[in-house]
Amino acid sequence: SAFPSPTHSILLIKERAVALCSIVAPVSSLAASVQNITMGVPAGPKLDFVGASETIITVSFNPLNSHDQYVLQWKEYHQKWETDGQSKKMNSTEMTKTGNGKIQTNIEGLNPGATYTVRLRVLAEESSSEAGKASPELIIDTEAVSCTPKPSCIIL
Repeated sequence: SAFPSPTHSILLIKERAVALCSIVAPVSSLAASVQNITMGVPAGPKLDFVGASETIITVSFNPLNSHDQYVLQWKEYHQKWETDGQSKKMNSTEMTKTGNGKIQTNIEGLNPGATYTVRLRVLAEESSSEAGKASPELIIDTEAVSCTPKPSCIIL
């Protein structure tokens, strides 16, 4: 007959499935290996905005139990991370925690009335340069310089 028997069709399907599995298995195991390499350092914890003045931005975050080393990064919104990003390294064991266990830190020396992008990365414990994926970015405006005189008390 022109059509294969149902038994023959099942055997062909099984052979193709086995052949397909033997091709896919090494690729998936390679993907798992690559994921283990890149996933050695976790992503940075979410940053919380605390406040901003003309030249200072204050943020906080919940430190991870598994890592102590972090790098806080910032740049003006229109700038590029690669060329203009600034950073400061922090060790959570050496920093004071707030009442709710968060670490609070300042970014100082900023331009008044500017928009900044801020993010946090976890550093590998054995390396000062290998970092995990960045936290979600915060976009924060510093306050503009005020020309209005501050209220004061005048005694006549």
